[in-house]
Amino acid sequence: MCIKQTFTLLIICCLTALPLKAQLIAFDTLQTSTVTDVEGNVYKTIRFGDTWWMAENLRTKHYNNGAAILQATTYIDDSDGNTWDYWTNAPRWCYTQLKESNSSIYGLQYTWRAALNICPTGWELPDTTYWFTMGRLISGSSSILTETVTRNTPQGGTETVYEPLGVLGLGRYLKSDNGKKIGTNRYGDETWVDGGYWQHNDTLSNVCDGTGMTIFPAGAVGDDDGGFGKDAFFWTPNYVHADSSGQGKRAVMFSYENHDLAIAWFHNANMTSVRCVKKVSTTTGLATISTAKLVLYPNPANDYIRVSGASGTYRIVSSAGMTLRSGVLGDGNTTISLEGLNNGFYLIQVGNQVQRFIKQ
Repeated sequence: MCIKQTFTLLIICCLTALPLKAQLIAFDTLQTSTVTDVEGNVYKTIRFGDTWWMAENLRTKHYNNGAAILQATTYIDDSDGNTWDYWTNAPRWCYTQLKESNSSIYGLQYTWRAALNICPTGWELPDTTYWFTMGRLISGSSSILTETVTRNTPQGGTETVYEPLGVLGLGRYLKSDNGKKIGTNRYGDETWVDGGYWQHNDTLSNVCDGTGMTIFPAGAVGDDDGGFGKDAFFWTPNYVHADSSGQGKRAVMFSYENHDLAIAWFHNANMTSVRCVKKVSTTTGLATISTAKLVLYPNPANDYIRVSGASGTYRIVSSAGMTLRSGVLGDGNTTISLEGLNNGFYLIQVGNQVQRFIKQ
């Protein structure tokens, strides 16, 4: 793969040998629906917990305000570093492998800056929290891989938190398939489908896609079409640990080498797939919730969570809308114990503000 410093996997191989945990939700009971983009393209959607997910890759050629996005018709010429800067500042879309015939299966691919503003109205580009929340619902919290990091707090100083790196086994429930045998070649070797399906891997189960999310190995387009048939990348709005060259933890990925979800380093001028999400409309009996100023950290949390950006009475609410805990926030920063709460996702409401957090 020759994509410009495309990605660095953050899951080490030995961890993928852990046994898969059975799914925690019944896939045959998942709600399904559709969403239509600005061009009139219709996409299947699936609900996981409090979030609707597109079950197909985005394929619009316009921003959500109707403005056209420039098309990329050639690979990036990385012999001139300025070319990368040009593509970074001029958002683009392209066909997977630059072939229009691929769009019906793989959708379109986008640069990072284009991806930030193309989801249908009311939908958004999912950050890593969305992906890991889905992972917990399907694979369980014990399947989440983390690393210990030290970061600054809003009030000054530092804190040690556990930053998610990936989800063991999630791809088994999201991938379209993992290779389908179609016969033998003239040498008697088994051959495998090479369009819409994953490169075969003898060590993995061929039974995939229990959820109907149909994750295809579209790879990414940069100075070539690296990863096609092997990897699926999806942009997130995250820009973590970024450097001046445009690299950063911007994407999540699935690989044919295992069934794990991983965070990947990606250059913002590469083009890859997009899925969009929408939170289920939530009301608390007082007002429609808003996330304007409320700040929670750490998130995901373990034994406690700190709240800032609001004061007054708070409520911790389950995804089903039940009030589980309440109290009063002081001015500035308030620490709330999470003792007794099961692992999962919750809402904290203060007045008409709300923010989601994960207990792990």
